[in-house]
Amino acid sequence: MSTSSSSSWPHGLKVSLKPVTTSAEQSLSGDLVQGFDALVITSRPDALSSLPLHPELLKSLQAAIKLDKTGESAVSFAVHEQAAGHRVVFSPVGSLTDEAADVRLFGDAARKGVLRARDAGSVAPLLVVAPQTGLPEEFARALEVALLSSLAGLHEPLQARETVPDLEPVKVLGFWLSSGRAVEGEKVAKVVTALEEGRRLARDIGGSDPERMAPRRAAEFIKAAFGDQSTVKVNVVEDLKEYPLLSAVARCSLVVERHRPVVVQLEYKGQGEVKETLLFAGKGVTYDTGGADIKTGGHMGGMSRDKCGAAAIAGFFKTLELLQPSNIHVLAELGFVRNSCGADAYVADEVITGHSGARVFIGNTDAEGRLVLSDCVSHLRQKALGLPTSSSTQPPPRLMTICTLTGHAMLSVGPYSIAVDNAVGKREGLARSLQQSGEVWGDPFEVSILRREDVSVIAPKNKSFDVVQCLPASSTGTSRGHQYPAAFIMKAGGLDKHGVTSERPIAFSHLDIAGSAVENIDYRYGATTAAPLVALTARYVLDKCNF
Repeated sequence: MSTSSSSSWPHGLKVSLKPVTTSAEQSLSGDLVQGFDALVITSRPDALSSLPLHPELLKSLQAAIKLDKTGESAVSFAVHEQAAGHRVVFSPVGSLTDEAADVRLFGDAARKGVLRARDAGSVAPLLVVAPQTGLPEEFARALEVALLSSLAGLHEPLQARETVPDLEPVKVLGFWLSSGRAVEGEKVAKVVTALEEGRRLARDIGGSDPERMAPRRAAEFIKAAFGDQSTVKVNVVEDLKEYPLLSAVARCSLVVERHRPVVVQLEYKGQGEVKETLLFAGKGVTYDTGGADIKTGGHMGGMSRDKCGAAAIAGFFKTLELLQPSNIHVLAELGFVRNSCGADAYVADEVITGHSGARVFIGNTDAEGRLVLSDCVSHLRQKALGLPTSSSTQPPPRLMTICTLTGHAMLSVGPYSIAVDNAVGKREGLARSLQQSGEVWGDPFEVSILRREDVSVIAPKNKSFDVVQCLPASSTGTSRGHQYPAAFIMKAGGLDKHGVTSERPIAFSHLDIAGSAVENIDYRYGATTAAPLVALTARYVLDKCNF
């Protein structure tokens, strides 16, 4: 039995993952469960007999489920001599044959079970996920999804941890694998730990209040997370003359030092020949009042979570740092800015020339995120052009925006991320491949298509500007309200010059996480999720790791 190392960063993960394997003759009892104080079983009731449970414990569980009308649908707790710490929790998975069943069923069940064990006093539960046989490929990562969901449930917000001692009591989370899978167990522990470290950084940034993570404090938090010896390079840009659209959004915040905008640049370059280049632009609006088009009717609450896109990218780099994938080059620009209101606010009808040279007509100051992203995209575009030309073995650079951008995204697909490709990205299947990876790892996506109507919306209406930022109405009151912003970012960021017929094509996907960034879309009180960090890692990183 081995332990994955916990984080040396003060705010990092403190839960160690321990794989436990059993032979055909062993049961999860005695010396095998030493160090654990609860047994958490995530399974269908009819699969219990396939688990290495002590015969007396198995018989007791089956009897309890049979006698309890809620035994197949609700979490149950019992005391049994043959369970670790005499505590046993059964958390049923539910039907896996329903039309909409997916791997998140295992995550939901494991999370409920582990939290029930914690509430019973456990600090070292052992999670047992029933083997998945006869199920579609989408269930192949049930164990990893169960562990990730459990760790998400155990996470407490940064500002709570900073004020309340010992708020996260669980220090060890064990997980069972069948005989002969010890090496796999070590890999699972390493991957899940790296993912959770990244998600933890993302949640802490995205979920903290407007002052704890004001723009410059967010930048300092990211610098501290990586330190001076990291393989991830961090650079904080404070002079933002080359970010005119972003600076317009921040105009009213300049009078308050801690609210002044910054751009955090991140870079990771793995060992070996670069075979894949990824570039990310992140929306890091630390508070969104709406600016001159101020939010009313109670819609301003929760707008400290408008930085979850940038937060997710920062977390992705933490995962890169821990997994150390080869043959990949990743760069990012995170625009941290506060959209304040006041006498110097930028207003609708202004025409502002962005970094790309595109003249932008402002339609609504509450559509600030696409302005922040466009300048960052333009800078990344220039960086991509400075990289070696793609060869036959290396695809064109892939650029993605990640942002909590539109209410229309939430209205359209609920609690899911959305991906919208440009023509180059569509030919490569950028969004579809991300959707496929997310489906297996419990970080799902919906795919939207960029259409000619989206391009028409942002087209210039006279010769004084090149692109329209947005329509006057809110995104929820606008047809194709989450699709057309992708067209705007492409134009304002200069990507329209790098389409399928250009000499230097750039694959682009716009990821709107307005629905997935916060659990239950509860922006005021809900926990941040770090979506789509897991899907990105599964798609671009795991196959490049040397383990």
